[in-house]
Amino acid sequence: MTSINKTLNDYLQGKRIAKDNYDDLKIVIEEIGYNKLVLDWFHYLQSIETVGWRPKLVTQKLARILANASKGTPVEFYALFCPSYKKGEGVHGFRTDDVGNTSLWGIETLRGIFSSTKKLGIPCKAPKAIFFNIAVEQPEKTLGEIKDLETNIVNLRKHIPEEMKFELLSEALVGNTIRYEMPNSIMVYTPTMLERARVYSGMKFESDPLPIIFLKHPGP
Repeated sequence: MTSINKTLNDYLQGKRIAKDNYDDLKIVIEEIGYNKLVLDWFHYLQSIETVGWRPKLVTQKLARILANASKGTPVEFYALFCPSYKKGEGVHGFRTDDVGNTSLWGIETLRGIFSSTKKLGIPCKAPKAIFFNIAVEQPEKTLGEIKDLETNIVNLRKHIPEEMKFELLSEALVGNTIRYEMPNSIMVYTPTMLERARVYSGMKFESDPLPIIFLKHPGP
């Protein structure tokens, strides 16, 4: 038995877990050594994430961010929110009555993982909801209704809890903005289209991806 396996087995105290989860925790130990808080966090993450979307490089980055977290360099969780649109065949434009279920789920999910991480004893900044106000679908149709987008933003802000920050992100270069201005941040991915997450890392997805976690979506 390798020293890493022994360390992990000692941590699990005889509890059996799925092989994929076991191998995942081995990556964490290989990257940062034994750190109970970080292993506890990954064990928690495994219970709520969508399986198969977290590559090894992201696991290593997450482990380093969490292991290095302190009062001076706290972890910052954030989620990107896109405009909410009207539904129906042949219908276009921004919703003005309220926001969609995906946005509401995203807010609660972001707050939940922040709260759980904080309860584990890992230093965290206030989570941040970022409205990606240039991610506009069918711009040839919706840009003429830009005032409705402002209403969309106001409606989202009504659901943002007091302990959460809210910002607009009007930069196209979203991956670079986040990479350099929020170095200790972890994205809680809320869109339903998981493939789009690659875009946020730009050309560095294979070599230096943004640390993104994909939690289980409740569906429509």
